[in-house]
Amino acid sequence: MYCHEKTYDLDLLARMNLHVHTAFSRCADRAMTLPAIVEEAEKAGLDAIALVDHHNNDLDDDIILAHVQDLRNQLAGLDTQIRVLIGCELSCYGIGKTLEGAKVRQALDYRAYALNHYHMPFWAQPDKPSPRGYACHMLAMARSLIVTGRADCLVHPLDAGYARNRIGPEGVRQANAAITDREMGELFELALRHEVAIELNVSGILAADKPQLRRIYDIGRETGVWFSYGNDAHHLPDIATRPALARVKACLQDRPP
Repeated sequence: MYCHEKTYDLDLLARMNLHVHTAFSRCADRAMTLPAIVEEAEKAGLDAIALVDHHNNDLDDDIILAHVQDLRNQLAGLDTQIRVLIGCELSCYGIGKTLEGAKVRQALDYRAYALNHYHMPFWAQPDKPSPRGYACHMLAMARSLIVTGRADCLVHPLDAGYARNRIGPEGVRQANAAITDREMGELFELALRHEVAIELNVSGILAADKPQLRRIYDIGRETGVWFSYGNDAHHLPDIATRPALARVKACLQDRPP
């Protein structure tokens, strides 16, 4: 289980980018090779990065294991002071359901799980596809995963944005708001007991449901949960965290940049 030192100081959190995709992920730029990523991270003055390529249902465990070993071989040949975690963005695609086997989990330094990729055909949908239905489904999926002890982090959590094509933009906002403060707090207390971090996803903070992300930040601090910080980097310029930090602070701390 990976846990960094707990902090709620955004300047310190932004010294990490724990959500970086390499070119192995189909959504990432071909320039996202490990040497280029590390070079950009060094230029940005980061202390740690996590490589979290997607593990979806089009890839079997053997392919993922070979990719992880390839990254480790490449990393062994690099001279860097940056802590590089070899991880995956794993799929909790239904309540109590994940794709990866034990060998994949054991091979990883950092197990980040997506629980809300509702746009993917294999992803489970709530029985009632209403805003409250999606809210309850996200909470149930998160609870079912946290108690397994498999996860280090929940990425872009409690955001129904990927269900936009099903319930529309207003439905997404309603689904996020339908999660009560009490429900969010209880989930974070569960995450705290199992040492599971909650991601502050910079792309989401700047582009998605800002009130929901402020709520995650505020309730997370109140409950004492671990936060991770990630740009969901798909391009080399995304690796640096400092350029967006003023806007992140403006959103989460409700003050002008």
